[in-house]
Amino acid sequence: RDSLVYKVMGTGKTLKRFYPELRNSGFKTPFAIGHIRMSTNTEPDFRLAHPYALLVHNGEINTVDRLIRRARALGIPLPDHPSDSMVVDRFMHWLVARAGCSLATAYRMVVPLVDNEIDRLPDRERRLHSRLKMPFGNLGQGPAGIIARHGNEALIASDAMSLRPLWLGETEKEFYVT
Repeated sequence: RDSLVYKVMGTGKTLKRFYPELRNSGFKTPFAIGHIRMSTNTEPDFRLAHPYALLVHNGEINTVDRLIRRARALGIPLPDHPSDSMVVDRFMHWLVARAGCSLATAYRMVVPLVDNEIDRLPDRERRLHSRLKMPFGNLGQGPAGIIARHGNEALIASDAMSLRPLWLGETEKEFYVT
């Protein structure tokens, strides 16, 4: 496998208590994603806690019902009453793992640019984004900030309207996004 997914409801300190290997200085990774769930619209539920197979997300996918219908029509397994993050993750994971899409392509298929953004692109990019949007339409519209990884590919992106900005920071040893 090319990734490990640790899941716990709590803080980073809680994570280290449940998974002691994270305290081992020999345990290294070139890329790590963490998420502290601060939901305002659902009760805490371990099943809904991040991370998932590919991503963590901050915000809301306001078109989640449409996304759920399309995922189920494609045979993407979803539990009853999934969170919006879970649906985006499973949909993108299916596009990457089953359809062979890159992470960036899967993202733009699930969270496409809005039409007026596409219209402003150079001709070649306009055709590309129109084609990416064609199979599903406006599936995943936010406000949402998404951080995802698959293999050696990483994605840091905002929904089409950029209503949930993500901020890039840097220390002497690493880059981080918040």
